[in-house]
Amino acid sequence: MKSVRLPTILLLLVPALAACEQSQSQPQASAPPPPQVTIAKPVSKMIADQDEYVGRFVAVESVEVRARVPGYLEAIHFQDGQIVKAGDLLFTIDRRPFQIALAQTQASLAQARATLAFAESDLARAQGLAIGSVITQQTFDQRTQAKRIAEASVAAQQAAERQATLDLEFTELRAPVSGRIGDRRVSIGNRQSPRSRLPSARRRSTSNSLSCARRCRGASATGACP
Repeated sequence: MKSVRLPTILLLLVPALAACEQSQSQPQASAPPPPQVTIAKPVSKMIADQDEYVGRFVAVESVEVRARVPGYLEAIHFQDGQIVKAGDLLFTIDRRPFQIALAQTQASLAQARATLAFAESDLARAQGLAIGSVITQQTFDQRTQAKRIAEASVAAQQAAERQATLDLEFTELRAPVSGRIGDRRVSIGNRQSPRSRLPSARRRSTSNSLSCARRCRGASATGACP
């Protein structure tokens, strides 16, 4: 029995010794180098905080230009998109019919004033006469009434003259506000009326809805702009 167990033990020790020799012959892996670290000193300074807002430009005032009197367009005095000032001439409507109307009202006013002058002098003569013996009361009342009618006629013709003068001024369409004018929409020779649509004048200013990038100097720690 002893002669059988001894070779078995020797055979088991030989592989274990071979494994130890192999592990001792292999070199050990080297350790990795230490990582590089960048350092900097803190700096205290003012920074610029930037906020972005998305919106659209809106004109402060937008006034649509319309003809106040009917007539044919005679001239255009601006270019589309031009910057204009309040009072600049934009369109001219044919003035000739309105010049004739003004001349007619002026002639009617002169006639009414002549009639009033005659009525005043006729009444003045009647006031110097004895009522009842030289002139009747009815005749005196008629002359008084004629004077009042002549005065009313003069007032009516004066109002007509002012209206004709105003209509003549309305043949020149001017910019109501300063800003950028739109497209003309019409051409010379077209008939215009108060219903006709003409370009709009828009006043340029800071809009209430604006796309911008606002830079705030010296913002607080909360990031709010002053």
